[in-house]
Formats: sequence, structure tokens, C-alpha cells
Amino acid sequence: MIKNYENLKGYQWAYEVTEGKFKANIWVQKACKRYIDLIEVKQHDDNFKHYFDLKEADDIYNMLRFINFGSGMYIGKPFAEHLAGYQWFILENVFCWFSKTEGKNDRMTQEVVLQLGRKSSKSVMISLIEIIIMLRSPKFSQHAIAGKNKGISELIVKDMERIIKSSPSIQKHFKITKDQILCKRNESFCTPLAGNPSSLDGRLL
Repeated sequence: MIKNYENLKGYQWAYEVTEGKFKANIWVQKACKRYIDLIEVKQHDDNFKHYFDLKEADDIYNMLRFINFGSGMYIGKPFAEHLAGYQWFILENVFCWFSKTEGKNDRMTQEVVLQLGRKSSKSVMISLIEIIIMLRSPKFSQHAIAGKNKGISELIVKDMERIIKSSPSIQKHFKITKDQILCKRNESFCTPLAGNPSSLDGRLL
């Protein structure tokens, strides 16, 4: 149960970075300092437009107890038990900040730029985020994975498939076909596309 900010693993990791316990470059340090400042100071300012939703964080943490790794040394084991600090940091920032006036209709984080070296779980992280988004999407939402070419996009979708098939608790909510992944809870779907804008024609993305 996430009852206070001290229970947030991403928030704990941000402190490890700022205190020098976890070695990170200057840009990561700045991001961590900003996150701490947003939680401890900014969100309590009446002029700041967003707030951190602990209930949403608790929901995300609970979901990750039922979503399992689809490959690697932790295959079949819950993400909740094996995510790294920076991964929690990303999830908390993506899913838990909302507008004070518009609520969950307006998330603070609209874009994420993540730069990681090779073999650093980028595709798994993207796949996990997309699965969570699909499970919590409005009805009939359209989603796409768009890499430089369709082959790269398909690699992400394959990771999504492996995660879903390794997670009995959520597998029942999805239908996987050759062309797309459908979430039966809300009839949203995700499909791999090439990054070319022409591949988006006719899609409500």
C-alpha cells in the first residue's frame, strides 16, 4: 500500500542519485532534483497546476504484481519485484501526475525522452508502459508503436506479447492477432507501424 511519498521506489531512487549513492550523469541528477522538488514543494503551491496522486501510484504498483516478465532471467516473475529504481522513477512520472482542475483528464507528463545504452531493457520498459496504458485507456482507443521501420516496431509488440502470455492475470483481457493486440476490457488496440507519417493515415492516434 502506497500511503506516503516515502513508499515510492522512484522517489527513493531520486534521493539515492542526489545524495551520490547512485552514480548518474548531470542530466539524471537534474531530473531527480526536479522530481523531489515537485513532490515536496511545487505541488503544494496554489499556483502550480498539477499534483501527485498517491492512489494512482498504489494502483500502478498493484498492477505490477500481476504483470510478469516475458523474457530474461526474471521470466514469469512480477515486475513489481524486480524493477530498477530508475524504472520506478519513470513509471511514477508518467502515470501519477494530474491537473488540479481537470483531474485524470489531463496528465502533466505528455512526452518522455529516454536515452539508454544497448541491452538496457528499453524495449521491455516501452512494452510495459504500453500494456498499462492499454488496460487503463478509454473505450475504442487506438495505439501504435512506431519505430524507424516496421521491423523495429514489431520487436516491441513481440515483447508486449511475451509479457501478456507470461501474465495469466492479465492475459484474459487481451487478444493477440497477427496484426494487432486488442484489449478486450475497452476494445482498444495497438499495432506496429513504421515511423513514416504516411503510415498513420486514417488512424486516430
